[in-house]
Amino acid sequence: MPQGPLDDLLPSPDEVLFMGDDLLAIREATGRGDVLSVLGGPGMAWWGACMALSSLGFILRYLDYLPAKLPISALQFVLGYGGTLVFLFLNARKTTFTTWQSQALRLIWIYAGSAIFLFNLGCELTHAVNMPVMNGFLCLMLGVVTGISGAAGRRRWLSIPAIGWMAAGFASFFLSDVVSRQAVLGGAAMAFMVLPGLFLMLGPKTA
Repeated sequence: MPQGPLDDLLPSPDEVLFMGDDLLAIREATGRGDVLSVLGGPGMAWWGACMALSSLGFILRYLDYLPAKLPISALQFVLGYGGTLVFLFLNARKTTFTTWQSQALRLIWIYAGSAIFLFNLGCELTHAVNMPVMNGFLCLMLGVVTGISGAAGRRRWLSIPAIGWMAAGFASFFLSDVVSRQAVLGGAAMAFMVLPGLFLMLGPKTA
């Protein structure tokens, strides 16, 4: 069969099959809202685990089981938020098809973590450290991020942990005792970050 002027531009049958597989994977991922499972689940579970461990560390340090100068807050933020960024960027590099949901989810967590860091840094530099207020701000910010992530990723059930974070943040303003305050924060991290993150990773993929 004679070749036309556009034949060189058309994909071969093998290339068509390969493209079909890619398009099928894209359609399945976007149709099921898997972007939150891929991008949000690992980061939520990791950061939540780091927060829970840091809360336990604060309690043990308060009870003199750990050195008083151990930089728990810095370690928690570097490992927790830093690890979350690593998950986001590594998974982003594996994704060949970028949706507005994936872009929004990455930016939500990046900007929220930056706001939390700058708030805590400002409190430290101005010697205006108030742990109930700082913990309350952290919980409220995570509640906002979780709720928006659920809306962007079509996971309406994430409104439950979002409301839980809001409640924990409000309660933090009234908890001046180190043990009770850190127990609430650690419990909230496990219930509202670790468990939802694991469910997003391991649970059903349908939206």
